[in-house]
Amino acid sequence: MKRHVVALGVALLSWAGLAMGQPVSESTDRYAYVRARLILVEPQAPCGISYSGSRALYMVQEGPDGLRGEPLEVVVGCIEMPMTEWDGMGDLKTFVPGDTHYLRISRDNLRGVGLYDDKGGRAWHLLAASLQPLQRSAASAIREADVRAVLIRMERGPGCGNLFVGSNALYVVEDGPGFLKGRPLEVVVGCIEMPMTGGEGMGDLQAFVPGDTHYLRISRDNLRKVEVYDDRGGSAWHLLAASLTPLATQGPPANP
Repeated sequence: MKRHVVALGVALLSWAGLAMGQPVSESTDRYAYVRARLILVEPQAPCGISYSGSRALYMVQEGPDGLRGEPLEVVVGCIEMPMTEWDGMGDLKTFVPGDTHYLRISRDNLRGVGLYDDKGGRAWHLLAASLQPLQRSAASAIREADVRAVLIRMERGPGCGNLFVGSNALYVVEDGPGFLKGRPLEVVVGCIEMPMTGGEGMGDLQAFVPGDTHYLRISRDNLRKVEVYDDRGGSAWHLLAASLTPLATQGPPANP
């Protein structure tokens, strides 16, 4: 959307002033659901070889303490692509200033955005955006899980280049939610040739070696926007983080 240069300059100065005056929330919650009004968008170059993040400034209308009524900076990966193009990302098609959005956000870069400005640690990362309320609470617990599992087999896809390619890992779950414990687990791993340490909040795993025990954070939704993958007829989960040591505990998403 085109804007007059002077108006955009004033808006950007206002955004910078708001952000400089707001410390990071002291809340220990790593996830949040909010309803917020979009004030301004700074689109970055379209995604190609690099998965780039744009910045959006919101004013929170409803959300947890520490966010409600405050400006909120959000990193949006591949903002030129509508949210409807990706599993579990919401119904939003375009980011139009003035619109009110329902957002699911995280303090961690779970979608593996490669190029972004986190405003010195103030910005959150977008997981989902919608014009309608997002599904939460019990459904969220089912759609995401932390497990301890033994890696049984790897099926490596071609390395990532112009496309974000997923490989398939077969695990057996040793510890986790009751409906997963003791069962085989198929996991889609995006760009498996890249160590998990290359992405913030993605764990310390350097390589996927069959026989090793891993601590995994997994999701039913393709939050990292893997473009080419085999979901095993819908049975596969998507990898968010993998580590040889226990991952930092994250509580359930906070309700507004």
